[in-house]
Amino acid sequence: MNETAVTPAPVAAATVRQEAAPALEPTPGPDVAGPPAPLPGVFAAIGALPPGALITEAGLAKLLGKCTASIKAAVSRGELPFPVRLMGKNTWTAGAIVRHHENRLEAIAKKFAKLRPSA
Repeated sequence: MNETAVTPAPVAAATVRQEAAPALEPTPGPDVAGPPAPLPGVFAAIGALPPGALITEAGLAKLLGKCTASIKAAVSRGELPFPVRLMGKNTWTAGAIVRHHENRLEAIAKKFAKLRPSA
C-alpha cells in the first residue's frame, strides 16, 4: 500500500479584529438630569405628531394606552371626533383630534364663564 504523507497547509497568522467599545451613556446622578419621565395622564405623543399624520383606531388605542373598544366608546360619548374610513379602517388626523379637544375645552370655558360672576 502506498502511503502518501499529508503535509498540513500553512496556517496564516490569525488577525485579531478589535471592535470599538460601545460608548458609555452617563448615568444620571443627583446633579445630571436625564430625559423627563413620562407624566401620568399626559398624552404628548398625539400633540407631537404633525397635524396631517394619519392615525388608525389601533394606533390611537396604542398611543393612549387603551383598547379599541375604549376608542369606539370615546367616539360615541363625543370625547373623540368621528373617524373617517380609509382603506377599510377608522382613521383620524392628529390635527383633527387636537382641534376637537381644543373646541371642547373652549365650549366648557364659555359655559362656566357665564355661570361665574365677573369680579
